[in-house]
Amino acid sequence: MQQKIIFVLLLLIAPYAFSIQAKAATAEVQSKVTVDGFCATYTGQTDFLVEMSKKILKDNGRRAELVKLMSHDKAEGCRHAITDYLNEFIENSSVDATDLQTYLLLAFAAKLPVATELIKKEITEGKLIDYLDVFEKSDKEAYFAVLEQWVERVGALVRQVDHAEKLDEKLYGKISQYENEIKTPESIPIWNPMLIDKYMTEIVKQKIKLTKNDFADLNIIYAASNQSYREVFLTKMSSVISLAQTNWMTSFRTEPPWVQFRLLPVMGKVSSSLMKRELIWLSQYHQNFKIRSVAEATLEKAAVGTNPKENIH
Repeated sequence: MQQKIIFVLLLLIAPYAFSIQAKAATAEVQSKVTVDGFCATYTGQTDFLVEMSKKILKDNGRRAELVKLMSHDKAEGCRHAITDYLNEFIENSSVDATDLQTYLLLAFAAKLPVATELIKKEITEGKLIDYLDVFEKSDKEAYFAVLEQWVERVGALVRQVDHAEKLDEKLYGKISQYENEIKTPESIPIWNPMLIDKYMTEIVKQKIKLTKNDFADLNIIYAASNQSYREVFLTKMSSVISLAQTNWMTSFRTEPPWVQFRLLPVMGKVSSSLMKRELIWLSQYHQNFKIRSVAEATLEKAAVGTNPKENIH
């Protein structure tokens, strides 16, 4: 008897469950049609974004669908509308910026090239800090990408003002000249120590392995900073390096002697046999006396692994 009751209940529930599934599927299809259809109407009209905000962005489902479509190179009309608006802002900052952050986030999510161009402009004008809180809460990927662009720009500027061109790795250890007149990042208008701290914090949190070029930017910013900042950043800098030591070492060997000199304490902070082997080589063979001396002193203070079996060069 009990089995018959259960069977009857299943028969009664099944159509209802099917109806819910069908409605959900229909809603998803309607959402796609609505977003696709709306985007297809863009022909350059000035009120298009206002209508997009009303019909698409205020609905979480349609907003998500828009991002999904644009990230797959679909919804071309909406991609063009957002690109046109951001390009207009790049050319003329007096353009209404009420919803700028909203469209910039959408552009990042859709990987539109204009997003990178706009951020470059804002970095140059020192306005990046205006976006970070929103990006950090809304889009972690975009948040780190923005910080990354800032570090790249600052690194390039610091190298320029300090004439710290990277060297051929074949010259590693063979140049004794030491640059004494060093301009700190504070001489760069867009410098902000909070941003470099946020950048390194995010790298450690996400366990991101930087490339050789990424490290080149970080190296020059750290090395050119005054002693107080270097002491503050020492622990985080060593943590960042620990995630990709081989890449960092390759970058380190192309730095001018004064940059190498200021990075020696970081090598002592990183606990690895790789760093110890490098410090041993530097203490014995580098042509610059100050580097040899400090490398030897760093070895004495740092317990960074086992004795090396051979030179790593």
